[in-house]
Amino acid sequence: MRVLSKFRDYYDNAQALGADKTRVFVRTAARQQFAEGAVPVPWNGLTAAGIPRRIEIADGSVVALDALHILFAGKLYRGLRVRLYGRHLRGYRPPRDHDLTDCYAVDEHVFYDARGAIADLSRHVPEKELKAKGWRSKRTLAEKVGDFLGEQGRTELFDWAVTQRVAIAVNEAERRGVGVSRVSLTLNPALETVEFYRLFDAYQAYQELDMFWGGVLAPESRPMVGIADKYRIAQAGFDQLSFRKSPTKRHTG
Repeated sequence: MRVLSKFRDYYDNAQALGADKTRVFVRTAARQQFAEGAVPVPWNGLTAAGIPRRIEIADGSVVALDALHILFAGKLYRGLRVRLYGRHLRGYRPPRDHDLTDCYAVDEHVFYDARGAIADLSRHVPEKELKAKGWRSKRTLAEKVGDFLGEQGRTELFDWAVTQRVAIAVNEAERRGVGVSRVSLTLNPALETVEFYRLFDAYQAYQELDMFWGGVLAPESRPMVGIADKYRIAQAGFDQLSFRKSPTKRHTG
């Protein structure tokens, strides 16, 4: 399988290892943001109890936890993005309601296993924050992280991936302030940006994608039909202006 794209991803170098050049995967990224509660089906059914979350540390820094759902080769994987936001050197004011407008990220990683995520959190977050139980769920933050990252490779979105002919999609929920969040859905993004190599190395990722794209979405008995990007995006539930600027008027002199 050949990958045609305007950007490189970490698994692209694996194409040289005896790849079938007759199969082509056109990797075109497309992204849209949604308000909480307006996420399209079936992505609106994905949950992450207790995440996203913002934790303010005594020195005024903030640790931000954001939930990711990565649909890759028909299977769903969960990731936890952990960001440490430091203070501006000048003009800093304490975050109001955990608003991160006046902060900047000084450390950021994505984890796909609970042990790695909790170990990283322990470097920044007081132990009492990790062990404190929520008043509603009675689960600690460490337990919620373990619950969220405990099951990988689920197939609940497999039918959607096949129907929409989508090989890669990333759904990320972010909390910008108390009670205010947004959700982004990106088709065919660079998986390196979500540190997916922590879960699959370059060769494994390429093999998974090759088997899904060539064996499930475009088997020999049902050859791949070329579909313009605008129609593929529309099939996935977006409109023609979701990922591009509105057309401008052409002026003639």
